[in-house]
Amino acid sequence: MRTPAERITQFSKQEIDRLFQTSNRLFKNNAVTFLAAPRSKEFARMLLVVPKAAGIAVVRNKLRRRLKDVFRREALSQKLPVDLVFIARKPIMNYSFDELKQLMKTVIKKL
Repeated sequence: MRTPAERITQFSKQEIDRLFQTSNRLFKNNAVTFLAAPRSKEFARMLLVVPKAAGIAVVRNKLRRRLKDVFRREALSQKLPVDLVFIARKPIMNYSFDELKQLMKTVIKKL
């Protein structure tokens, strides 16, 4: 059986639909939008939406890996009461790991 840390980005189609229907905007800037919805599992999860227009696959996957790592370290330790939706736009590709970490901390503090 997988641990919650390994399942933080796994959603079914029905869960994704419900997530977008029940979510509220938590944070928005020119590079990213964060939405929050009541969590449906015993642990918080994060849906990553990174469109192809944001960059080549290698760069998009690097962003996803970084965001998952920050989420594991910051959000799971705080037992968030919500699931997050991360919608990226092209300017996010210029963010460093530390900037992504600070952005995630800012968003989590708003909860």
